[in-house]
Amino acid sequence: MTENTDKTPSPVRYLKGVGPSRAETLARSGISTVEDLLYYLPRKHEDRSSITPISRVRVNQTATICARVVDLQSAGGRYGRVHRLMLWLEDDTGEIQAVFFNQRYLEDKFEDGMRLILTGKVKLYGGRGKSVTMQLVSPAYEIAGDSDEPASGGIVPFYTVPAGLSQPLLRKLMRNALDLVDSELPDGIPETLRRKRRLPSLRTALKNAHFPETERQHREALRRLKYEEFFVLELALALRRIRNLRQTGAPMKITPKIDSRIRALYPFALTKAQEKVISQIRADLQSPHPMNRLLQGDVGSGKTAVAVYALLAAVANHYQGAFMAPTEILAEQHYRTLLRYLDKARVKMAFLTSSAAARRKEILGKIASGEVDIVVGTHALVQKDVEFANLGLAVVDEQHKFGVMQRASLRTKGRMPHVLVMTATPIPRTLSLTVYGDLDTSILDELPPGRRPVETHFVRRGSEKRVFDFVKKVIETGRQAYFVYPLIDSPPATPKPRASARGCLAALPATRNDNSKAADFSPRITSPEGQLRSATEMHRRLSKEIFPNLRVALLHGRMKAPDKERIMSDFKSGRTDILVSTVVIEVGVDVPNAAVMVIDHCERFGLAQLHQLRGRIGRAAYHSTCLLLGKPETDEAQRRIKAILDTTDGFKIAEEDLRIRGPGQFFGTKQSGLPDLKIADIIDDFKILRSAREDAFELVRNDPALSTAPNHAARVLLMRRLGKKAGLISVG
Repeated sequence: MTENTDKTPSPVRYLKGVGPSRAETLARSGISTVEDLLYYLPRKHEDRSSITPISRVRVNQTATICARVVDLQSAGGRYGRVHRLMLWLEDDTGEIQAVFFNQRYLEDKFEDGMRLILTGKVKLYGGRGKSVTMQLVSPAYEIAGDSDEPASGGIVPFYTVPAGLSQPLLRKLMRNALDLVDSELPDGIPETLRRKRRLPSLRTALKNAHFPETERQHREALRRLKYEEFFVLELALALRRIRNLRQTGAPMKITPKIDSRIRALYPFALTKAQEKVISQIRADLQSPHPMNRLLQGDVGSGKTAVAVYALLAAVANHYQGAFMAPTEILAEQHYRTLLRYLDKARVKMAFLTSSAAARRKEILGKIASGEVDIVVGTHALVQKDVEFANLGLAVVDEQHKFGVMQRASLRTKGRMPHVLVMTATPIPRTLSLTVYGDLDTSILDELPPGRRPVETHFVRRGSEKRVFDFVKKVIETGRQAYFVYPLIDSPPATPKPRASARGCLAALPATRNDNSKAADFSPRITSPEGQLRSATEMHRRLSKEIFPNLRVALLHGRMKAPDKERIMSDFKSGRTDILVSTVVIEVGVDVPNAAVMVIDHCERFGLAQLHQLRGRIGRAAYHSTCLLLGKPETDEAQRRIKAILDTTDGFKIAEEDLRIRGPGQFFGTKQSGLPDLKIADIIDDFKILRSAREDAFELVRNDPALSTAPNHAARVLLMRRLGKKAGLISVG
């Protein structure tokens, strides 16, 4: 039979046993085609070869039985009494009773003669003159279904069943769908790769994912399906990478004279890590193909200095440069930093944000005419009315804050300009092979000279006064402090929960030279937990009650841009002692004199946020301390706090953050334009991911269009799964 590899999967409504009504039910669970149904995998399997005859069940042991209902009775339920539903069950070897408490709705579910599969702990009921009966107490149960449904023997799948369907029906539909695998779904993994990785065929994998005969068959089936998910993802990245390599960019010449003129603008010596990255970027810029590079560097590692080199190289070659940041505060920070670097250079700059409406038309005119060499701004840079005369380089900072389409839009502003994307949130190696797998990667793993590690201490709720005393002493030495809160305004008041009078209190460092990572804990009487505190409320308290003699300012995202600029300017210049803020200062804010960071309600912040916020201090040679104030009660919150206390290594923190949050949430991966992983896990299945990536990239190197006969099915699989999503792929 000749495979029709271009055929689209049939709608599930035409599958035997479905029809229009059940198709609508399945669609609510994301099942629209036969392919969707086949990839709707069981949540668990149960080995029914271990079903126990009733005569062999033992008291205080968990047993699975298959039996018929011979009688049922309900009792209680009035005047506060517990409702009981009792079933009398029998098989060919004996009788047993099952009892369900406070589940009255089951009365309409069970009938005499119905066959059930039940699993539960066996207990004895009765005694003291009453007959003794063996019972299954509140067992898990399943209606066994028709006679052709296997009630015993073999490994049976259990699905998350859409409302209105049943386990037996779903199993029957799966068997019907498996009969159509060869005609509906050609195998998208070339046979050479299946042999290389010892993978079963698609038909075998799907059959054993649903109805395996052994645990090994099930394990191998899942390995194949996980590989397939990764293979599709990596195939898309490989095609996107080769597409970029085929494009002609804006090649630049960076002569020794240009290099020396750029270096003369730096007021400091570059680190070895910066020199290495600049060398990589210089090679990219001189290539005929557009640069597509990701620059990773922990907070304070000097990424902006590297970006400045690239921007000035573009200007020296008569190209324009664009520098895009996710917030106005960060964009202005970069703008002012570039102004300092370029104080003695003949480079014309412009600052463009959505709020800069007054001079917008004038700025746009200068950009379009080429009067501006470097434009710094927010997402306003990608709006339709922004036209560049000759854009040669686009720098995107904190790129995970932007969607894939925003980054792509910036690239369309020029004739395939070079692109440098930067992040201060280190990317775990698993994500670097997936979401960012088509980019060349550079890492700044060295802090500039003079930077000191930040001490981090956890402070249990109730010892705020000691925190305030510590902050006051640090400010008296001439330093400044941040107080960060999760909310701008407090939520409506709620009744205070009762709390134990006894609590634990973390001791602050006794001396400023204490190098311990976590503070000591000592028992102390604390007051009950109060209302969730906000930046607005605490600004009032800190300025009027706690630090009445200090200069305390408030900053949050709802303020107008001119007010934000004024507040940040005052803090940078030392006219403000304490800045009370929300996470609006999370990235890019650089005030070297700030030496204390207090993060209140720390359990409400993500691990990456805590790491970024801590990175706002320790930006000079001063001793710096980060105080995490809170009451983490969940396991996840406690894991986050422990991780931030244990290390300042951003990559270790990123790996732990990925483990805690999972790949679906980490770093906004849904913005990437790539598909969600339904079967595979990028953490647990990293070895499979690495194999799939190696195979996909080799396949594309040898057959970039996936046009040869063995690879055509892979091309069809890719198009069926991704299509032209977000301009991600280009094949053929």
